[in-house]
Amino acid sequence: MDECPCHEAPPDGSVLRFSWGKIYALGGSETELCIGEEFTPDAGEWKPLPQPPTDLPVERFCVSSPVIPDENNQRLLVHFDNARALYAYYPATETWDCLAHNFFTWWPARALADGVLYSHTGNGTMLSRDCITAYDILTKSWLKVVYSAYFPVNICVFEFTDMLHLGKDMFCLATA
Repeated sequence: MDECPCHEAPPDGSVLRFSWGKIYALGGSETELCIGEEFTPDAGEWKPLPQPPTDLPVERFCVSSPVIPDENNQRLLVHFDNARALYAYYPATETWDCLAHNFFTWWPARALADGVLYSHTGNGTMLSRDCITAYDILTKSWLKVVYSAYFPVNICVFEFTDMLHLGKDMFCLATA
């Protein structure tokens, strides 16, 4: 595959993530070769990220937002929409690892806590509490979500853009 050109600024449509003292601009589309770039502020330089290895039938990767930092494992969790796969990018070794094939749905409001990827789907109804999902990355399995009696049922009808883990099994949902 051809090398992607580096930019003086992140490419349009990039998903930006600041982690480990660097800025990661991940994007990609079905028409672009470049999956993303890493910006080192001290050097003032952009460097292309390596392409993820895959046995999936796609030539280009479309990055879904958000890209989630996994600080405990020093990696970024990246969902590729057109490949329907969840990958981990390890900046220290510049390598990729496919964590899950057939990972179809990626909602914007997501958070990682203790190796479990939580998300608010916005798919609930006024009478349903089926709007929070939990995926255990290590066991590659979906977990049953148990709701507190204090969890407001009507929260499921709203769409949120952000989910923050506050610690002690507490999350905050927010919208821009």
